[in-house]
Amino acid sequence: IQEKGASDKIVLAVIGTGGMGSGHVRELVQMEGRENIRLAAVWDVFRERAKSNAAFCKGDAYEDYRKLLERKDIDAVVIATPDHWHAKISIDSMEAGKQVYCQKPMTLTVEQAIEVRNVARKLGRKFQVGVQGTSEDRYWKAQQAIREGRIGKVVWSQASYSRNSRDGEFNWPMDREAGPSASGDKHIEWDMWLGHE
Repeated sequence: IQEKGASDKIVLAVIGTGGMGSGHVRELVQMEGRENIRLAAVWDVFRERAKSNAAFCKGDAYEDYRKLLERKDIDAVVIATPDHWHAKISIDSMEAGKQVYCQKPMTLTVEQAIEVRNVARKLGRKFQVGVQGTSEDRYWKAQQAIREGRIGKVVWSQASYSRNSRDGEFNWPMDREAGPSASGDKHIEWDMWLGHE
């Protein structure tokens, strides 16, 4: 990637526009006015979702993320696909010259994580994983309080994340008309979602 001047916009793409990815699209579009960025493209296996997010950011929708990665004007990608795609798309993106922000988890296996790390090091790419919750200040403050003995001897600690929803956590509704046999914008590239392509 070439060095950019202070007035040059950083051009981004979002790969995977489900609940998390669509949220990223909205946040990035809001940031365009105050940050030096432009969201130019999106990809998702669900055509309708890709097209609606592309319209929202006034960018392009792709039916194959690899075609998106061929664009020379895209500097960095945000990967918000299902977890089983994180390693492959991260590596493909870095090999295409992109910097990467990948949602958690980084990969499904330690071996994949080592491969992603090695590619980032070899190619000199920036790679960040979205585990911002674990870097929040409160954890560091708690650790410091324990080290300094301010709260006594710690014998047990528990942390959790719960949405306390009667519908359960992370159960997102899906368009009932959408699927691999649907046509037009309701089509979902199921083999791609599974990872066969």
